[in-house]
Amino acid sequence: MRPGHAGVSRKHSNTCSTKRMAPLPFPADLIHLQQQWTRTYNLLAARPERGGAELRRELIRLYPV
Repeated sequence: MRPGHAGVSRKHSNTCSTKRMAPLPFPADLIHLQQQWTRTYNLLAARPERGGAELRRELIRLYPV
């Protein structure tokens, strides 16, 4: 252990681990939902005066609280 490191050894530190977890596949339906929401939001941001109410309703439909 090096001086000044408050008892943390490199051997057991989780920040120095060389093992990596395999990435988990992200659900395709959630990816698609996020893409739809982003597309709708960008349309609303680009032209809020045209079709704003419909786009807002679509955002609410895509992401109900």
